[in-house]
Amino acid sequence: GQTYKVAGVTHYQDAIRAMGVENDDYRLTARELAEMDMTDVNIYQYEFYPLKVELVPEPDNQYDPNAIKVMVDGAHVGYIKAGSCAHLLKVIKEGRIKAIDASIGGGKFKYLSIDDYDENGDPICALEKDETPFFVHLNITEV
Repeated sequence: GQTYKVAGVTHYQDAIRAMGVENDDYRLTARELAEMDMTDVNIYQYEFYPLKVELVPEPDNQYDPNAIKVMVDGAHVGYIKAGSCAHLLKVIKEGRIKAIDASIGGGKFKYLSIDDYDENGDPICALEKDETPFFVHLNITEV
């Protein structure tokens, strides 16, 4: 399949966040994360399990008559980038989309790193918290 980054997602952050499922690991303390060997990875507040992706042509779009709205589980999350619309409109019209998978990520996260070890050999950890905008990527398989 071909991967497409969905454009305009910054306007739909609340809708995307609402699809998220709380990640239990995000609540863990630095010590608990270290004990579970969950270091040097981003542990996001939300996990996403999108089920249904729809591409909805918007010929009446005031900015671009070729616009294709991206709907995930019934929520508008953004648009196909303008440069890909002509091709995808043709594929949609010809009924050649075999599958669309969405991957969604971003948001608040924790990152635990081990900076050093104390005299007992226990890790000295640093827990950082940060946030990135949510993103939506589509993998579209054509027939």
